[in-house]
Amino acid sequence: WYSANFNDSFMSNTKMLFEEGEHKLKNTIVIDNCHKFIMTGNGGAGRSDDGLPQPTSKIYCKGSNTGLIILNSSNINVKNLELTLCSGQRNHSEWYHISASLIFDSVQNVSLEQVIIGSTKGHALITKDIFDSVYVVDSAFLNSSKHPDFGQSGNARFNFTAQHSFNTSLVLNSSWFMYGETSVHHWLPGGLVINIVCPNIHVTLVNVTTKGNIGGMGSNIAIFLVIFNAN
Repeated sequence: WYSANFNDSFMSNTKMLFEEGEHKLKNTIVIDNCHKFIMTGNGGAGRSDDGLPQPTSKIYCKGSNTGLIILNSSNINVKNLELTLCSGQRNHSEWYHISASLIFDSVQNVSLEQVIIGSTKGHALITKDIFDSVYVVDSAFLNSSKHPDFGQSGNARFNFTAQHSFNTSLVLNSSWFMYGETSVHHWLPGGLVINIVCPNIHVTLVNVTTKGNIGGMGSNIAIFLVIFNAN
């Protein structure tokens, strides 16, 4: 039902529970102004030979513009899910045009646990203006590739660009960023990008694995720090 019909906004409380197995997503799911959003797979996640989590609930995207976009929302928890072949597209005046499986724009208090995103054209995960805390644990972002119609790509990009004075934290714990690709003519790496253009950001990386990424700068991890009017 979610896959075929879900397109709602202005919800205060929403929980999506996906049973074990494969679910085909036909449209981009847009969540706007939701202040408690839980999206979780049923059942426990196993492990691959490389130690990566293997969620038992898989969302398989069908179509060239399919994915999950969360806007202006808070208290977001995504757990025990795999997103495959999802490339949702969003046009934004500040971002130009982007393609990604999972897009966060102006959100706060985000948690991803045992989430795998793979085989994406564009970004696996991209964020803009995250406030408060972001916690990513035991998750994998794999096999992103160049989108023929979009310039930017790579496994994951976290943007902290809002000029606010309160503290914001990003914790990446026991997670994988592997086999991502972006254009060799572009400055982004294919693995992980953390872009900080505001004060009071605390970043912690613990047991983070990058491998086999291709990009114009480095290829695995790039952290950009550009702070204006900060203490």
